[in-house]
Amino acid sequence: MINKVRKKPNILWILLDACRQDRMSCYGYRKRTTPNLEKISKESTIFENAIVNAPWTLPSVSSMFTGLYPSQHGALDWGLKINSNVNTIAEILKGEGYNTIAIGGAWIPTSRLSRGFRLYEYEKAIFYSLLTQSKSRSKLQVELSKKFIILRSLFSFFPFIEELNVTLGKNIIKELAKSSEKPFFLYFHLSDTHLPYKPPVKFQRFNDKKYYFDLPLIKDKLTEGVYKDWIKRRFKQLAGLDEFSDYEFSLLNQLYDSSVYYVDYQIGEYLDVLDVIGVLDQTMVIITADHGENIGDHGLIDHQNSLHDTLLKVPLIIRYPQLFPGGKRIKGQVELKDIFYTILDVINHPPPDSKISNSFLRYAIENKGRKYVFGEYYTPEIVIKAQKTYFPEKPISTYSCFIREKNFKYILHNDGKEEFYSLKNGEKKVSPKDFLNEFLTMKKRLFEWRTEINMEKRKEIKEKINRLKRLGKL
Repeated sequence: MINKVRKKPNILWILLDACRQDRMSCYGYRKRTTPNLEKISKESTIFENAIVNAPWTLPSVSSMFTGLYPSQHGALDWGLKINSNVNTIAEILKGEGYNTIAIGGAWIPTSRLSRGFRLYEYEKAIFYSLLTQSKSRSKLQVELSKKFIILRSLFSFFPFIEELNVTLGKNIIKELAKSSEKPFFLYFHLSDTHLPYKPPVKFQRFNDKKYYFDLPLIKDKLTEGVYKDWIKRRFKQLAGLDEFSDYEFSLLNQLYDSSVYYVDYQIGEYLDVLDVIGVLDQTMVIITADHGENIGDHGLIDHQNSLHDTLLKVPLIIRYPQLFPGGKRIKGQVELKDIFYTILDVINHPPPDSKISNSFLRYAIENKGRKYVFGEYYTPEIVIKAQKTYFPEKPISTYSCFIREKNFKYILHNDGKEEFYSLKNGEKKVSPKDFLNEFLTMKKRLFEWRTEINMEKRKEIKEKINRLKRLGKL
């Protein structure tokens, strides 16, 4: 914790759902997918080895919002919530006088992650734009605004809705930035890099040809059938069937690159608003992702049944010139759950437990990171059921955890299966016998970590594991 007293900055946190670091030109990708982030990177601290603590949205975002590992916060699968005694970053910031608003992520209220966000203020901000800046709000308007927010999130994949979202987002930022009464905490959850990849036509820069989405009757023909029954085919692919051809994966990869280009445009628009108003340098901007994506990698699609670096390694860019040096690149590993502690450090708020505080600010100053990072994967019930449908006799791992250092990664599954990877020249599976000292050291440290977080002593965790095991044996 830095003891220096400082004015609390605005905080703009932009999370890119399912965005891979290695598909961004600001991280060296050969296609120029992120021209705006290239410019922003020169003014920011870039973390080159940012690792998520879970490979899919709910447990990963819950870790970022609470500073805890999945086994500690409890949001392990859809339908489960973070533990009631856990404070979220929004709750803490609200207590510090921040105007807290979340945009996107229709699932957030169902998991207790909406605690601390002033959702009414969010509704007011949207209707401030839609109702010609009318400040009088009837009960009907309030109810309509709630319905609008839900529908807006549910249909956020549709391009015409997304274009409206950008305009609304800019208007909300303008209203928040112009207010001098209190600092704001604005969380954007952008889903354009999540399946299905449907960037607006004018942003389809990396496709061989343009695709027009969501037109009745002919939408599958316009995308050559790649999205026909894609939800069912996705689960079959995850279960181990070859549902998508090499050509389809090639097409999806092209659309994915264009989707990254589109979110880069949105980020540029949002930061331009802050710059024009004159508060950009007084705003801590955090740009990251909740996980990556497999698009044919390892024979998989989506972000389940995998702890490969295609899912674990994500972008992390922090722009706040007062504390984070511009153009600096940190090669050391960091865990995404420590965004929680970094924000507390910046606003000079003591962490709930100083023993587990690992603020990125410390790493930016010392130019290093964690020796080891950890994470977990509780296989969602819907994925287990899909696997049992297509391969009823195949054993299923219902829980996995990993430890990662700069050169190696060790994965342990609850069925006793182990995986060991060298990371020296990309991710390559190797025999533990060839690196026995490193293997045994990491295995021991993972066991110590599991003991430290008391995962096997928590009643709700044991119940969840037992339920998953029962599902796996059906």
